[in-house]
Amino acid sequence: MRLIKQWLTNTFGFTKSESNGVIVLTAIVFLVAIVPRLFTVQINKDHLLSADSISLSKWVNDVNKAMVKDQLNILKPKKTNVKRVEFVPFNPNFSSLDELTSLGFSPRTAQNILSYIKAGGSFQVKADLKKIYGISENQIRDVWDYIELPEKLEPVAKDKKKIIEVNDKKEEVSEITINLNTADTSLLQKLNGIGPVLSDRIIKYRNLLGGFHSTYQLNEVYGLDEETIKNIGKRVMTSGTLKKININTDSIKHLTIHPYIDYKLGQAIFNYRQVHGDYVDKNEILQIKMITDAQFEKISPYITVKPFTSNE
Repeated sequence: MRLIKQWLTNTFGFTKSESNGVIVLTAIVFLVAIVPRLFTVQINKDHLLSADSISLSKWVNDVNKAMVKDQLNILKPKKTNVKRVEFVPFNPNFSSLDELTSLGFSPRTAQNILSYIKAGGSFQVKADLKKIYGISENQIRDVWDYIELPEKLEPVAKDKKKIIEVNDKKEEVSEITINLNTADTSLLQKLNGIGPVLSDRIIKYRNLLGGFHSTYQLNEVYGLDEETIKNIGKRVMTSGTLKKININTDSIKHLTIHPYIDYKLGQAIFNYRQVHGDYVDKNEILQIKMITDAQFEKISPYITVKPFTSNE
């Protein structure tokens, strides 16, 4: 301090009291101008550190919440759209679309089964389901025990008789299996639910068709309800030669006599033959755009390209 006073006196010619005044004034200026600025800087620094600390803490909390949420999602069982399959006894000859899909068949496969039935096909034994496109061996194995069909066809039983009481009188009732293609009205009336009217209709429709190739075709007989068909299903069968239409020689009029061939379809079959010549194989009619696969399956048993009727 004495050196500063000496420097002020020698440099500026200040007296001792003037030198002291300059030193005091300088100290005051320093305190007023510099100290508050230093204080402000320290406050800002503390504020910045505090803000950084809050941001960091918030980020850590967000990360922890995200990790907990991910862990919960991993532990939470995932929802699936797999439909629960409930296996129940069923007969594919009489099942609906909903019943088939509830058994695990895809809608498309279930529709293939219904189309096959609608086209005149039928399932006689369990293994017949394998004929349907889209059914895997695993599906057959899963539903095998629930199919209400035999695993193999039993030989047709010969005359079996049982005695029942009708109006207090004992009467013999035949339990033989009835062939729909050879039975007359009296034999058909031995079936439960079949009277004179229905037996007559069955025979008339059989004659129009050229013979039944499937018991399912009974569904096409007017007035014959599904319950009756189901009840008599185990007592009827179809066998024998069908009467067929020759698509190479028959006229439109003759073609359209058949219940499955209307005039428009008969004309298309006839016109195609006129343009392309005789059919080499009956599958050729699938080239006619208006004929669907289901329709072909339906009429196929009743058409031929051969000159004589035969079993194809």
